[in-house]
Amino acid sequence: MIVATASVKGGVGKSVTAIHLAAFLQLHAPTLLVDGDSTRSALQWAKPGLLPFRVCDERQGIKLTREFEHTVIDTPGGLAQEEVENLAKGCDLLVVPTTPNALAFRPVIEMALGLPSNFKILLTFCDGRSKLATEQARRAITASGLPLFKAQIPKFSAAFEQASTQGVVVSQVKNSYGIVAWQAYKEIGEELISEQV
Repeated sequence: MIVATASVKGGVGKSVTAIHLAAFLQLHAPTLLVDGDSTRSALQWAKPGLLPFRVCDERQGIKLTREFEHTVIDTPGGLAQEEVENLAKGCDLLVVPTTPNALAFRPVIEMALGLPSNFKILLTFCDGRSKLATEQARRAITASGLPLFKAQIPKFSAAFEQASTQGVVVSQVKNSYGIVAWQAYKEIGEELISEQV
């Protein structure tokens, strides 16, 4: 399976999502994460060598993808509409993360209306203290007829920052927030796999 993450706005958890989807898929079969983002966030995260899957840049990925059953591609941020459409055509599923902030999800809705059907929007960094914003985003996305993951990623910034600093998946962070955040990504991964069967 080839899964790509793409966003029209920075800071929405695109690379975090790519890393955690790769970690989930690795539980099922050998998985490669191709870091195509110019910031090289995934490669930086992987530097300590503690992630349970292989990470490479897009040049190495051309050859390495043949050795893995699953490939997750972390794309550059702020892609143009045509680039996102072409990306969707080249993967099995395009995951489009967005926060529930209207300034983030409204451009996603506009962009997603022109995409092929193999994409799904993921609400990320959902603050439990402002559930109304998350519900409003969920309603706006579904009212537009766009596919949306049932699960969402909670806003546990400290847990994700700790995981990236340590070079591990958030489930390995020594606090309860990391466990909850990982559970959310597991639910996303399970939904992803069930739709590919």
